[in-house]
Order: sequence, then C-alpha cells, then structure tokens
Amino acid sequence: MKRNVILNIMVILTSFLLGLIVSPYILGPLASAGTGMAGVTTTNQSSGTYKKEIYILEAATLKPMVDMLKEIASQKGYIVYDEAKGSTQLAREINDLGKRADLFIPIDTEVIEKILFPSRAATWYIVIATSSMVLVYSNSSEDKVRGLLDLLNKGELGSFFNELLSGQYRIGLGNPDNVPQGYRTIMILKLAGLLIMGDENHYLARFNELIKSGKAVYTRDAAALVSLLQTGQIDVSFTYIHEARLFNLKYARLPDDLDLSNPAKKDLYARVNYTTSQGVVIRGNVIEIPITIPKTAVNREAALSLISYLLTSQGRELMVRAGIIPLEKPEIRGVYQDLLG
Repeated sequence: MKRNVILNIMVILTSFLLGLIVSPYILGPLASAGTGMAGVTTTNQSSGTYKKEIYILEAATLKPMVDMLKEIASQKGYIVYDEAKGSTQLAREINDLGKRADLFIPIDTEVIEKILFPSRAATWYIVIATSSMVLVYSNSSEDKVRGLLDLLNKGELGSFFNELLSGQYRIGLGNPDNVPQGYRTIMILKLAGLLIMGDENHYLARFNELIKSGKAVYTRDAAALVSLLQTGQIDVSFTYIHEARLFNLKYARLPDDLDLSNPAKKDLYARVNYTTSQGVVIRGNVIEIPITIPKTAVNREAALSLISYLLTSQGRELMVRAGIIPLEKPEIRGVYQDLLG
C-alpha cells in the first residue's frame, strides 16, 4: 500500500520538476474495485480503522471544496473529519498545540511560510489554485450601494474609497489576526492609499475610525461574512470571488492593482503588509491556495491519496465546482523531498 502511494508521489515530483501538468499521470480510475484514491486499499486493512480516518483543517472559505472531497473519500471507505475556521488561527493551533492535521488547506501560502515553516511544523506545500478579491454587497443594500458601484465601474477610485469610508455603509471583514480575508482587506486599503494618495495609511486610518464607531465590524472568519451579508446585517465587504459565486452574492470586480490576482503585479502587492498581534509580518501577494501535510499528521498515506486526487482532471473539476481556479501547473515549494516522508 505505502509503495503505491510513494510511486504516485514520485510521479508528482518528477512532473513538477519537469514543469508538466501532472493530472493525466497520477491515478487510475477512481471507480476501480477494491481500491481507494491513488491505489490505497480501503478494504480489509489489517492496521485498523485509524488507517481510514483523515483529519482535514481548512480555511472556512474552502469548506465547500472540502465537503465535496469528503463525499468522494467517504465513498471509498474513508472516515473524514474536518474543521473550518480562519487559516491563521488553524496554523497556530497546529504549530502551538500540536493539533492533528493530516491535510492543511489554508487560503494563503504566507500562513504556511510564516507560521509553520520556521518551526518545521510543515516544510513544503503545493499551490493548487487561485482566486481574487471582489467587493460584495447584500441584496437588501443594492439600491443603497448603487452610487458606490457606479464610481467603481467608472474607475473613479479616489471617489469610490471616499464614499465607501464615509460612514454611510456597514462594512464587514474577518478578524485580520486570524483570517486572511481580513488582512487582505487591510492590504486593499493600503494599496489604494499608496496608489491614489501616495500614503498607504490614508484610507486605513479612516477605516480604523469606522471600526471604533461600529460602522465596520470583525467576524470570526470569511464564511461568517456570508451570513451577515445574506441577512443584511452588513452592506459590503471585500472577499473572494469564489465565495461570492458559490453563495450567489452580488459582487463587483476590483482593478487588478487591488484584487491580488495578477502575478505580474506581485511587486506592487508586496509593497504592503499586515503585522499580526503575535508580530508575524504577512506580505501582500497574489492569492494562492496551497495544500500541505503537517508534521502533526497521523495518516500521511491517505493524505497523499487526497492530494493525488486533487491533481487529477477530476480533482480540478471539483475545484472548479467549488468556485476556485485550479492552476494549470501546480507548484511545489519548500523542501519538496520531505513530501515523500
């Protein structure tokens, strides 16, 4: 069983090193009788039930994808447990508490590099997908935000941010200490200040005043924003386009100077950052969705099987259904030799 998994992962590594798309080369049909994903036997396992158990920790905004993955894994005899919350918070629980995570799927590579890499709680990751930031608004606020949207659509960004931060709108974001959506909102405000006013703190200072007055509010994670938007408790938020599409939220696109989606703008995004209350500096970057197996994993073989599946054409289709954009060429970073255990 282990040999089959190692062989599959060796194919993954070779494909990465050659710059190939690995999807066509990883797996046989998932429907093969008596086998699970990546050739891992899921029946008559002498090692007991724990070999079938998989623990996944994922960003709350990625729970729809993990739910789809759980359904497929369950059909193959796996027992999948997952926990969805802020990526940064989960990384700290892995790092500080030794929390079990057979798979960790945050919404930002920086979470792995800045929190898990220094302690070697993880040493590699694979970037599997991407997304972008958009402005979302509630159905009940559509008339209210019409003028705001007109300014954005016309490209009048200075007027747009002045209006957004005027105190007329209830703004929501995840707690930036725990949630990448939250600190990415801060980064958007800093980028806007830098590009429009030459001062990254110009709009951020106004936003902080709204926090103090209660016109802007923190939530526990990005997913909680969906509920607040759907119930009309907030008017607007910056969040991920995959989340907007998946939950049928109304949204407006941002220019790529601000939406954190364009690899050609990486140097611009890197001009801003966010420092957590623990002193971790998160730099601005393109939104990248990584996956890794932390050192706290118990069932590495099953975790490798799920990674292998996500790199197939079926896995790519699953990501599309979850609203995220799978990379044409997934990229492995870090000490890739450790992927083999």
